[in-house]
Amino acid sequence: MKTAKIALIVSVLNVIFTNTASTQIKENNSISGASRISPDSLYKDYIERGLHCFEQNQLDKAKYLFYNAKELMPEKTDSYINLAAIAMKRKNFETAIMILGKAGKLPDETRQDAIFYNLGLCLQKLSKYPEAIDYYNKAISVNPVLGEALLNCGLLYSNDNKTELALIYILKARVIFKEQDRKDIVRSCDEMLLPIIKKHAKDTKLAERLLREGSLSFQDKRNEEAIALLKISILLGPDNQESYYRLGVVYTASKNFDEALSCFNKTTELNPKNVSAFINMGAIFGELKRYNQALYALHKALNLEKNNPRIYYNIAMVHISNANKKKAASYLKKAKALAAKKEDLRLLRRIDEAYKTL
Repeated sequence: MKTAKIALIVSVLNVIFTNTASTQIKENNSISGASRISPDSLYKDYIERGLHCFEQNQLDKAKYLFYNAKELMPEKTDSYINLAAIAMKRKNFETAIMILGKAGKLPDETRQDAIFYNLGLCLQKLSKYPEAIDYYNKAISVNPVLGEALLNCGLLYSNDNKTELALIYILKARVIFKEQDRKDIVRSCDEMLLPIIKKHAKDTKLAERLLREGSLSFQDKRNEEAIALLKISILLGPDNQESYYRLGVVYTASKNFDEALSCFNKTTELNPKNVSAFINMGAIFGELKRYNQALYALHKALNLEKNNPRIYYNIAMVHISNANKKKAASYLKKAKALAAKKEDLRLLRRIDEAYKTL
């Protein structure tokens, strides 16, 4: 790999994960009445004071405190992670790998993401890139919103000319850093993403890959990540109706109804027979109390699927909201007949509940 690209990785993100304690740090280096302090409190005190020394670059003192913590409670991972962080700061990466390896074998699994991430960073510093990628991915599997691991992994994929993976990882990292308001890193992500997107303009296979990734992100309730992935999917594959539809679904879940309607409109332009898009438009218009538009969209869906009981039910609910009980009853009757035929018990219960409101 080119030296310039390696330098870029280091300059963009070079974060060592340590234990993050935020309670007040004691000024003194001794603990009065130590015999009266519980082992947990004493351990926590060692970690907190060690972190304070670490932040002040007093590495020998920090090492002493972290070592005391490790001796006190050798089953906890925090002391190992912090001792490894000192070794990393001193560029003793092999030593750090050995310490982190021991931490990874402990029963305490609360900091697995930090252990894997720091192992990835050590291996990256030692130019062992495939191994680094493997550990970054392990960290991401434990903590899917670990932006540092996503970005470093994406950069390594980019340097290995795996631009599809690079695009996905850097894009996901960008979303996380934006949510954290880390504007400088967001700008760096944008600078990395732009040439990759240009290189893959109208790459339909990559567009499909991003569509799948966006759908998975939505299933995991990471809506902003899903939106970002689906937007790039549309950019690369502007004629794919499914990308617009999926993006509309995510916007609907995020209560961004204007954007959702725009996406569903585009879906029906590309495929006038997309029943689900019309149904979703009807639901949104109903939510917005724009009843005429809701009925128009739902009747479009009904023209395409005349035996769909859910469409009849949705139309009935619009009429109920609009205080038109006679029409509501007519559509509920049709919905119930079709739902009974299809043995749709859940819908039948909803229809019965709707009848009670008439």
